[in-house]
Amino acid sequence: MANVSSYIVGVILIGLLMLAIQDLPAIMNSALPVKDILATSVGSAFANVIEAVAMLAFFACQVMVQLTGIRVLWSQARDGQIPAAGWMRKVSSQRIPINATLTVFVLSVLFALWSSLLSVLAAMTAIAWALAYGVVVSVGLWGLLRNKLPERPWRYGKASPAIFVVAIVWSIVLCALLVSSDPVHVGLGMLGVIAAGAVI
Repeated sequence: MANVSSYIVGVILIGLLMLAIQDLPAIMNSALPVKDILATSVGSAFANVIEAVAMLAFFACQVMVQLTGIRVLWSQARDGQIPAAGWMRKVSSQRIPINATLTVFVLSVLFALWSSLLSVLAAMTAIAWALAYGVVVSVGLWGLLRNKLPERPWRYGKASPAIFVVAIVWSIVLCALLVSSDPVHVGLGMLGVIAAGAVI
């Protein structure tokens, strides 16, 4: 319900923004198109409020992504699946996975220093998700074709191979689009992340 609701609200908001465009060439050349659309249609004061809410939402999402990273890192350390697992699984007296938290903090700072461009950071985050998704659906298709998928409640029957193929193609196209936005920072940056993961 949360995903469907977010999708519906997002589609409606994007549609309303497009309908509110009064000067298309100016918006196409704008560095802040959403803010400019809102400013010309409902006033700059409301646009500033919306911008502040959006920044707060991005901050909350960033915190949640970092917390997810901390949780994954700590759980892998707890199970002895990463280097320095004994150090990484340490928790403080408040039961906070302190070393995993500090590690994710350092990684976040390094990513922020890699580029100050928000679009590059967003693209690298998106491509990391798209690559992981592509790996999962590729392995899923391989398991389906070899009849090795475990028992599961959700099945698509004969349409399953086609759905897996569409998901793989979608992942490839998404990764290609994200890399093409900035091949040096996004493409080489993600290759560096993959290489570091392979070394570890």
